[in-house]
Amino acid sequence: MAGPVTVRRARLTDVPEIRHVFLANYGDDYRYVDFTSDSVLNRLVLADDTVMLVAEQRGRVVGTASVMLEYGAYSDLVGEFGRLAVHPEAQGQGIAGQLTAGRLREVEGFLQVGLIEARTAHALSQQNAERYGFRPVGFLPGKLRFAEREDAVLLTRYFGPALDLRRNNPRIIPEVYDLAEESLRGFELPCDLIVDASAAPYPPVEWSPRLEALSTTGYASLLRIERGRVANREIFGPLRLNYGFFRRRARHSHYLLMKKDGRILGAIGYVWDPVESGLRVFELISVSDRWIRPLLVGLLDRARHAESPAAYMEIDVSAHAPRMQRTLLELGFVPAAFVPALAFHDVERLDLVRMVRIEVTLDTHARLTDRAAGHARIVRRALRTRGIDPEFVSILRRTHLFEGLNAEQARAVAALGKRRISPRGTTLFRAEESALELFLVVDGRIDVQRGSDGRRIGTVGPAGVVGEMAMLGSGTHSATAVTASALEAVAINLEELDRLVRRRPDIGVLVYRNLGAELGAKLRDSVNGPEI
Repeated sequence: MAGPVTVRRARLTDVPEIRHVFLANYGDDYRYVDFTSDSVLNRLVLADDTVMLVAEQRGRVVGTASVMLEYGAYSDLVGEFGRLAVHPEAQGQGIAGQLTAGRLREVEGFLQVGLIEARTAHALSQQNAERYGFRPVGFLPGKLRFAEREDAVLLTRYFGPALDLRRNNPRIIPEVYDLAEESLRGFELPCDLIVDASAAPYPPVEWSPRLEALSTTGYASLLRIERGRVANREIFGPLRLNYGFFRRRARHSHYLLMKKDGRILGAIGYVWDPVESGLRVFELISVSDRWIRPLLVGLLDRARHAESPAAYMEIDVSAHAPRMQRTLLELGFVPAAFVPALAFHDVERLDLVRMVRIEVTLDTHARLTDRAAGHARIVRRALRTRGIDPEFVSILRRTHLFEGLNAEQARAVAALGKRRISPRGTTLFRAEESALELFLVVDGRIDVQRGSDGRRIGTVGPAGVVGEMAMLGSGTHSATAVTASALEAVAINLEELDRLVRRRPDIGVLVYRNLGAELGAKLRDSVNGPEI
């Protein structure tokens, strides 16, 4: 099939052919049935909040794409560019690009932010988005559900004054920094981040609150709660309580109330997607900070024990709310995206951190562009950190080098490590060799030998470290390390550790303080002979 292509607005008469394009790409078992249902497609073609385009060639519809204009809240002016599909017989002619260019023309003047959740089964949709000015801002592990669960890349493009309205100096927890820096760099924005390493999470309560579905009797009471609904908002999404019952029902949204002694303490609003087994929190309302964590815990408990448990959960958190970021991190969420200027609030646009919690096996076959690979690497590292062996973290915190680190800081260091099993007599490194790694002993012993004559000058056992003195800038090891028994250890790349302590001054201060103290002890002991 070849010939000139015309991109235009979809008409009702196009619906059967639009459905055929989706079925030709994905088959009869396509999970997103809304896009193969004539009645749903009819509504999308006619809806005021959707732009649906088709690509026509020789009188046939060979491609389609849409923009959901109300992806965000009313005032956010955010649209989702989605469901781009080209008939297999017409692929390779640049039709996807023509549809994207057509969507951009259609939304000019209507949007300030455009979002795309691109597939990773192939990199074509990412490449097409980047060609038209979209840039990656995140990596969403396990977000999509086709024959199997699939990762997605989140990309953003800005229109009009969006970035001029951006609030400066987001306050983020250290775990968000790498992701935020990567996103800001992609749009050539200044890295104006303020890292708040001391932000305390919202506290738990001593009793187990029960949540119940919102009814009409609780609606008016919730509207009177200002905190969390109007003032000091920390969670953002496409809906709010005051949007009205019918709009919320059309979006399949739900609210859970928390009560004590008959008094409403707060509520949490979420959208449930049965196709993706996904849950998105869009609003949290609370009379005080005391009830924020119980509301989140109550929803998590409900989601885990539902007849159809949530496999994927996401929450968009203000990048100026480090306490909420910290709380979600403690509840098993990880930062997956940092989107500059996504939400409009008061008179400016706020950066948001998308935090996700997954209960599924990750896609290990993602195809990524070079730009998207940076975000994926950061998110995957965060997921590995979440699964670090607690015993290893405990051992690491007992070593002289990492003494004083809290549990979160220790997990960040532990994520750099790789477990090594070595037989007796293995040389880990030699004197004067380039220093690439240090070794933390889990079980076994390491003999430290003087380089000139091989004489043993010390032995390191469990919770001991060798190779750390190279961090002081020499770039080479001053001694040789040989296993004195079968050894289980964790090797930490020195270059990666250096990058971590530069990025996390809260960790760097403690590590170099401990290193200095160890060096001082060695100098004091040197009058009695060389030490480790």
